[in-house]
Amino acid sequence: MTFFEAENAAKAISVLETQPDIRLMITDIDLFSEAEGVELAKLVRDRWPPIKIILTSCNWSFEQQELTFAEHFIPKPHAPVALLDSMKSILV
Repeated sequence: MTFFEAENAAKAISVLETQPDIRLMITDIDLFSEAEGVELAKLVRDRWPPIKIILTSCNWSFEQQELTFAEHFIPKPHAPVALLDSMKSILV
């Protein structure tokens, strides 16, 4: 399994455009603003529908139904095992 890291939404999109085998994206809702993380997830859902999305955040004001474009939401702080469990359930 290969992992890629991107420091912002623009770089994440660049990685996705050059790495066609990506199956899962984990992103914080709060990249530089709440809107950036959410907009990134929505863009990925629209452009790359097969990519599964896990969202995380310690400060979020979204209703769960507003996050329907992601497979999982994991509030921070979270134990690493919670993230691993989500990854396993999505990628099986």
